[in-house]
Amino acid sequence: MTEIAIRTENLSRDFGSIKAVDGLSMEVPGGIIFGFLGPNASGKTTTINLLLGLLEPTSGRAEVLGFDTRTQASEIRTRSGALLEYPGLYEQMSAEDNLEFYGRVWSMGAAERQARVKELLAHFGLWERRRESVEKWSRGMKQKLATARALLHRPSLVFLDEPTSGLDVVAAASLRDGPGRPGCPRGRDGILDHA
Repeated sequence: MTEIAIRTENLSRDFGSIKAVDGLSMEVPGGIIFGFLGPNASGKTTTINLLLGLLEPTSGRAEVLGFDTRTQASEIRTRSGALLEYPGLYEQMSAEDNLEFYGRVWSMGAAERQARVKELLAHFGLWERRRESVEKWSRGMKQKLATARALLHRPSLVFLDEPTSGLDVVAAASLRDGPGRPGCPRGRDGILDHA
């Protein structure tokens, strides 16, 4: 039997009179790519924020990787990677220093951290520019670095909210194809599961 990575039961979130998510029930098995498709303001980003425990549901419930989003959100975020609307980069720092910093946050050992930083920066075509300040970079380059940050600690589950936004066609194809290793991206939008 396949383990369920994400389970929601009548999950809803209101913002005043606006119902952003309305009674969403679903089960997403581990080991698959699952994506939300829909127009702007259809609740995709709100759902991801609910699943990460960044928002409280108005009603209903959700579990991610077996953890309740209301009471065990930190457990979910420890085991997940996320690329959300705001990339979470320190623009005064270099690309390499950004990933080094986040690797330390994730308590990665020095050798593992340095190898993973090099692997991801090389995959996204950023290795040669690793020592440049991120503030000088294009939006697409920042998006690549933010995606690398989400994948850095080899999370069990990765949430990607429009990861190809701002990328050129070649970079978007590279993101979708991935290098064929665990912990590297595949898919376009929504949720990417590497369990």
